[in-house]
Amino acid sequence: MPSLSFRLSSIEYADDQILFTLTPNGLQEMISYLADTATPFGLRLAPQKCELICFHRIGSVDKNSLPVVMLGSTNVSWKSSVVYLGSKFVEDCLTLPSVKHRICCAESVVTRLNTHVFRRRAINQNLKGKFIESAVFGSLLYGLQYCAFSKRDQRCLDGYYLRLVKRVCMLPFDYHLSYEEAQKRVGVERPSLHLSRERLRWTGHILRSEERVLSEVLTFVPSGGKRGRGRPRLRFYDTIKADLKDRNITVDTKKQSAFWDVLTVRAEDRCRWRKEIVNAKRS
Repeated sequence: MPSLSFRLSSIEYADDQILFTLTPNGLQEMISYLADTATPFGLRLAPQKCELICFHRIGSVDKNSLPVVMLGSTNVSWKSSVVYLGSKFVEDCLTLPSVKHRICCAESVVTRLNTHVFRRRAINQNLKGKFIESAVFGSLLYGLQYCAFSKRDQRCLDGYYLRLVKRVCMLPFDYHLSYEEAQKRVGVERPSLHLSRERLRWTGHILRSEERVLSEVLTFVPSGGKRGRGRPRLRFYDTIKADLKDRNITVDTKKQSAFWDVLTVRAEDRCRWRKEIVNAKRS
């Protein structure tokens, strides 16, 4: 297909691919091109495992007008939400469904540990906290460090943490438990603090990295356009600014491009970045 021009940025998994296009009609061309190109290498796309999603603001796109995308003789269906590599994506780009999905995954880990760990009085609370930090948080926070996080998402995540500590410490459901007391009981900080550190650590790694694709995604600044009424959506840029503000760090600039330039200079020194930003105490 010499008339088509596709850019293959990276291949992470040979058996699990994701395609992006700005127009729904472009998906048919990309899927057909990928299927034809992969055949000589012995790779085949499974239609029953392929899903399509259109990211948009609710009410701005008529889903009935979306084109029919075919993979061979099979019609690939449009979905309102998809799960890719353990992370949930919804068509309105909100992160709260992703947080609830991770809570369900973490709850499955808790269920398996209940009998042997969390419901045994012979095991002290600090040891139970080690299981929470390693096993439960590993499933709970998976992939969330790359999302733009709002206060509502934080309350949902930290609220689950308080409920979990109550169950692990065998406290009544109506017991008023603060974050400070919960941390003292199990020796584990609330997940939003863990997430903030991981988010800043990953940001510093990308700013130092020579991988152009990741840095372009991180520092992308939309140009032109006009937003609708109401409060604008939070961006990852806004989340990073909030994380820095919690650590009493301000970047004196109003332009997003200049903001990333300043952070890039500060992130060049890995030890200083971890000491002054990642591991700094929140106010």
